[in-house]
Amino acid sequence: MDMFIKRVKLILQSEDSECGQACLAMIFNYYGYGISLPELRKNHSAQTGGTKVSYLMETCNDHGFRAIAYSLTIEELRKLTLPCILHWNFSHFVVLTKINKNSVEINDPALGCMRIDQDKLKQYFTGVAVEIKKSESFSPVKPKKINIRDVTGKVIGFIPFIFKMLAASILIDIIALLMPRISQLILDKVIPDHDKNLLIFCFLVSLALLVLQFVISTMSDLTKIKFEAYFKSNWRSNVFSKLTRLPVDFFKSRGFGNIM
Repeated sequence: MDMFIKRVKLILQSEDSECGQACLAMIFNYYGYGISLPELRKNHSAQTGGTKVSYLMETCNDHGFRAIAYSLTIEELRKLTLPCILHWNFSHFVVLTKINKNSVEINDPALGCMRIDQDKLKQYFTGVAVEIKKSESFSPVKPKKINIRDVTGKVIGFIPFIFKMLAASILIDIIALLMPRISQLILDKVIPDHDKNLLIFCFLVSLALLVLQFVISTMSDLTKIKFEAYFKSNWRSNVFSKLTRLPVDFFKSRGFGNIM
């Protein structure tokens, strides 16, 4: 029956202090409120020094959810509506997605989906959980579609490259169609009639077509290399330009590895 149970989609954090936001984004999307972590981060910036439970509750209220914080034992976790948020190792938040007989399943925004046995649960669970449900003011939101330009940025000047590669492909196909025709002409006319002049003509035409095919293929390959280099250069320029426009807090809350 597990295959019919709705899964909580994992969302990984990109900042050290936004584990709480990532957990909220997972649960919001589970209930049909399509919001990405960057959108949530933009509307509710992460708290310095770590996310507090009060911040989670306020954010839930702003998006049509009702959050209740509980102090409870591991045995009492079964009473909560899943998915819910668990305070983890006194400095982290995770989403509890399923309770099994001898283990639980969590979505850790820092490490991914995990199955935790009872011993580790006792070690890391602090006894604080946040149950989240839809409130009366809740209304579903469709997730925003990601446009290719959102990823690559504005890339201009690539149409001439595409036109050249398309034209080269068409010419190569035409040459490939002409070569069998010449072979057919040799079999039907040259050999039966012993026509040396026509044979020489067919040979020269075939040679010219092969040379032309080689030249076009070479030019097409060079165009592809230039297009790839142009696209990468333009894309890197867009990324660098975007990085220079980001606020200082973006770099303070991330390690060097996260930015690179």
